[in-house]
Amino acid sequence: MLKIDELILQEAHFTQFMKDLAMLRATGIEIILVPKARPWIDAVLTEYDILPEFVDGVRIATAESIPFIRMAAFDVANRLMTLLTAFQANAVIRNFIRARGVGVKDGRDFEHIGTVEKILVEPLQKVLDKGMIPIFLTYKIASDYDFYLRAGYDNSLPTSSSNSAQTLMEQGNRSERIVSHFWVKLTLF
Repeated sequence: MLKIDELILQEAHFTQFMKDLAMLRATGIEIILVPKARPWIDAVLTEYDILPEFVDGVRIATAESIPFIRMAAFDVANRLMTLLTAFQANAVIRNFIRARGVGVKDGRDFEHIGTVEKILVEPLQKVLDKGMIPIFLTYKIASDYDFYLRAGYDNSLPTSSSNSAQTLMEQGNRSERIVSHFWVKLTLF
C-alpha cells in the first residue's frame, strides 16, 4: 500500500516510478495506491472562490464545496491511473472505504467529512484478484491519521499473495489489517 502525496506527481522521476510499479504488478506483487490531493483540492476551491475552512487541520466539507473536492481528488487519482495504463497496468479508482460522519464536535458541524469505519474488503479483493491496482479515493476522510490508523502496518500477515484479503483483514473492535506487508509514504521533503 502506497500513500502518494499529490505534490510528488510533479517530480521528474515520478513517471519512471509508476513504470516500476506497473512492472512490480506484472510480476504478481499486489499494489494498492492511496493518493492524497489536499494541495490540488485547495487550488480548485480557491479557483471557484470557495474558501477552504479547517478546524484542527480537518477540512470542513460543505454541500457547496464537496463537488469541487470530489473533482480535484478524482483528478489526482486519474493521473495515477493514466500513467499506470500507459505502462500496461490496469487500475480502478474507487472508494473502498465506509466512513461515518464526524458530526458536531465542540459546537462545529463537520458536515460531509467522516472517519473511516471500515475498509471494504470484498470489492478490494475482487480488484486485486483481477490483477488490477486499486486506487483509493479518500477525499471525505477527516485526516490521514484516521485512514492510516485503520489500515495500519501489521507484521504478522502471511506473505503469500494467494491468501484472500478477508483472511488478511479482520474486523474486530474497529481495527483492520492491511493487505500488504508494507506501507510506504511517498512525499516531498
